[in-house]
Amino acid sequence: MGDDISGSTERAIASIWCEVLEIADISPDANFFAVGGQSMLAIVAAGRIADRFGVDLPLDVLFSTATTRAVAAEVDAARRARRSVPLSLAQERIWLAEQLATGPSAYHVALAFALPEAVDEDVVCRAVSQVLHRHEVFRTRLTVTDGVPTQQFDADVPVVGRFQAADRATAEALLAESASRPFDQGSGPLVRAALVNLPGGRELLLVCHHLVIDGWSWRIVIDEIAAACRNNILPTSAQSYADISWPSGAEDRVQGTEIWPPLALSGRSARPVEVTTAGDEVSFVVTDTDAVQDVARRLGTTPYVVLLAAFQLVLHHATSWLDIVVGSPFAGRAESDVRDVVGTFVTVVALRAGFAGDPTFAELVEELRLATLRAQDRQRRATGGRLPTVLFEYDTAYPELRLGDLAVAPREISTGTSKMDLSVRLVDTGPGLCGAATFRTALFDREIVEQLVQDYLAVLAEVCADSEHPTTRLSPLVHTRLVATEAGTTPGPKEAGPKEAGPDGELAATLAGIWAEVLNRPAAGIDASADFFDLGGRSLDVVRMVARVEQTLGAKVSVLSVFRNPSLAELACVVASSEKTFQ
Repeated sequence: MGDDISGSTERAIASIWCEVLEIADISPDANFFAVGGQSMLAIVAAGRIADRFGVDLPLDVLFSTATTRAVAAEVDAARRARRSVPLSLAQERIWLAEQLATGPSAYHVALAFALPEAVDEDVVCRAVSQVLHRHEVFRTRLTVTDGVPTQQFDADVPVVGRFQAADRATAEALLAESASRPFDQGSGPLVRAALVNLPGGRELLLVCHHLVIDGWSWRIVIDEIAAACRNNILPTSAQSYADISWPSGAEDRVQGTEIWPPLALSGRSARPVEVTTAGDEVSFVVTDTDAVQDVARRLGTTPYVVLLAAFQLVLHHATSWLDIVVGSPFAGRAESDVRDVVGTFVTVVALRAGFAGDPTFAELVEELRLATLRAQDRQRRATGGRLPTVLFEYDTAYPELRLGDLAVAPREISTGTSKMDLSVRLVDTGPGLCGAATFRTALFDREIVEQLVQDYLAVLAEVCADSEHPTTRLSPLVHTRLVATEAGTTPGPKEAGPKEAGPDGELAATLAGIWAEVLNRPAAGIDASADFFDLGGRSLDVVRMVARVEQTLGAKVSVLSVFRNPSLAELACVVASSEKTFQ
């Protein structure tokens, strides 16, 4: 199709027309009928367009707008106006995690770019608008029906807001407010952009919800903004995130291999029942990156596995648990056809480190090396029934925004929140590793996390010097003491009533019927001791089940209460208590 066709939709339609018309090439403005088309071939072309894009264009559209460029515009408009599309597995996890959280903004990502004086801000703002219009995912809004979220693509893409700040402090306050202000997910979009002018400088801010972007996508967006600034033009459309073929949740579970629930941590003597997303961060630097590289080479693995093993080793000594299971994100882009798609593909997998039998650090690394290889084989699969609360991330730095001969490195704007109980993120900047331990302030005092970071750096230095250390010998290096529980459970009184009373028979039977419907299995095999997650329930199934309970029984049950009371008997007591409350 040559260089005359731009945009993935136009290219695909041009290819269809060339096949139908049996020609080698077609220009974006050539009329279908002028180059050999006729009514029957138009019907064939319309059918292939429907198969490719999932939209049915009326034939009169092909007759009245008979160029690839015009038809592409009609197809894109029809795709934007189509009915709701289910969330991807990555989006499901993020959405559900937000339902369990107390407090907004934990899943916002905000990057600021200090624009050099020589850069024309009108050019940059126009480039940002072009990129946001180019990707359908930036028009996303969510609707929830019967407890199930779906996405639509008819939200307006925002213009770049422009603000004037009197000084640096005012500018920082504007940036922080824009970064942390909750998105209206029902109205959308889940992105905002702002340019803040202040004496002596300008800051471009991009804020996106993690439901529509991941780290890989940020690289695409930043590169495209730079390209639009250079050329003042981009292809009109890009491959849609919603057009990706997602595996179904039922087929996607890895039966018998999931090791959830993972760890839940607290620095308090007892974990609070209500935990908000309010958070703080402790920054640190791994200075001897050569030592990490050397031990990784000696052990036949990657620096990521070495760094992860050291983190889990510290948690082992801090909690005295023999099995440490944390979540770790993988890019989820193993297939080449999604490499250039903007959206969220990150899969969080559970990685277990076992300390029974006092393994050496080298043996621990080997266990985790094999676990990460298995995880890579199932990057786009569901992570099981329960969500992680402790996370370990290893990433590369966001790319610079290149504006002509100038390059602007982005800086992250804090939202003052934490997605997880505790997250440790290490970013490979080239010269070194910059780290950040983010934590929920309802669970940890800053001093505890600062001590945890010092323990981590001490253990990392020791195992890099001698990887054959038995893990017990490293205990004196860990001074932090943490309270650990299983994720999804909370010490202290449950929401359920007295266990000895047992569930009401009729209520239990009704709940069993709801479970059977949601999980697509016979109710006869669901007794009072049955566990929702052991029966195959996924996290989003909890949301659907809770919605059915309210519809059928008029009882309002929180999603979190199901995680705390996963058996039929426990949930029946919760429902009975809820029914009494609303009588």
